[in-house]
Amino acid sequence: LDEALSMQREVYAGRQSMSDGFRRVGNQDIAVCNLAEYLVAAREFEEAQSLAREELPAIIDRHGPDDPLTLEVQTWYALAFFRADGASEDDVAEALTILEDVLRRSKRVLGDSHPDTERARKFLEE
Repeated sequence: LDEALSMQREVYAGRQSMSDGFRRVGNQDIAVCNLAEYLVAAREFEEAQSLAREELPAIIDRHGPDDPLTLEVQTWYALAFFRADGASEDDVAEALTILEDVLRRSKRVLGDSHPDTERARKFLEE
């Protein structure tokens, strides 16, 4: 996991340094999503929260609030709050609100049996 996380950080940093024109096509957004997922898996919750908080507004602007990539980044953002040791009640409440919204939109956009919808449902059941 450490090696994979290191590689995701390198990919993200490389995409950050490229021109804005290249970043707009979504490659940067995919790198954000992948890095957020690996940060959560590695229990680097503060870094995952910071990354998602910084990048989500632009991802939503580029892809829209119902795009699967937007929903996935929001999922990792919520999990970074939900799984953090010592998460405050406000953090847990925010995470639940985000995950409930992701589940609702995933059902509508992707369908009830889509893997991303099932993942959001599973995370809410934790």
